[in-house]
Amino acid sequence: MQAVCGLHTEPANTGKCYSPQRQKRRLRVQVEDDLHTLPIENENLRLPRFFLASGKLFHYAICQMDDQEYCIVRWAQVADAKILGEIHVSSWRKAYGGIVPDDFLAALSTETGADMHQRGILRNPKNKAVIEVRGQIAGFCGIGDCHDSDKPSEDTGEIGVMYLAPSYWRKGLGSKLIRWVENELRLRGKKEIVLWVLEANTPSRCFYEAMGYRHDGARKMVTIGIPLPVVRHSKTL
Repeated sequence: MQAVCGLHTEPANTGKCYSPQRQKRRLRVQVEDDLHTLPIENENLRLPRFFLASGKLFHYAICQMDDQEYCIVRWAQVADAKILGEIHVSSWRKAYGGIVPDDFLAALSTETGADMHQRGILRNPKNKAVIEVRGQIAGFCGIGDCHDSDKPSEDTGEIGVMYLAPSYWRKGLGSKLIRWVENELRLRGKKEIVLWVLEANTPSRCFYEAMGYRHDGARKMVTIGIPLPVVRHSKTL
């Protein structure tokens, strides 16, 4: 399998893409340099999970939300940097209130965040994925090799950051995004994924535990305005 623009190829065993008869809405997905439009059958999102493009059968990431909206996962682009900076700041202020000092959170800059994300995307176009809902970016996740001294980087991937805009919390998007990331890292040959989370960030730790990431005993200190402990959670793929 091969990852292409946030979509995952599968061996094609058919020369056709089956399409629903009704086409009330359409989903746009990008494969390499080509933009493809897929039919959406009805408001219940009964979608084909595969489609044929460029001689290959592709699987696309899609999920259903409570309000019948849909989402896709794709690689971040430079044009996304501004919104990523905004999501980064808003999620920090919402999630880390009472943990990180208020003056530190108040001083966060969306412009600085946007510049950081732009540089990261330019450096490696496939280290950050975004999840979209009706064409609007709802969150993002940064991935790569693990650089912890006790973990072999060739076998271990890392989720460096994962943030959703607060308005999209508790809608099932986080689990969809993390499953996509797990599949991507599996395609890269990783056998384990690790992530670091603030020890006092109970909601995030509970979420990762529910997704199968267990605290493996590793702990260290980071400085975010003040020294704060972070703990490592890991999952075997």
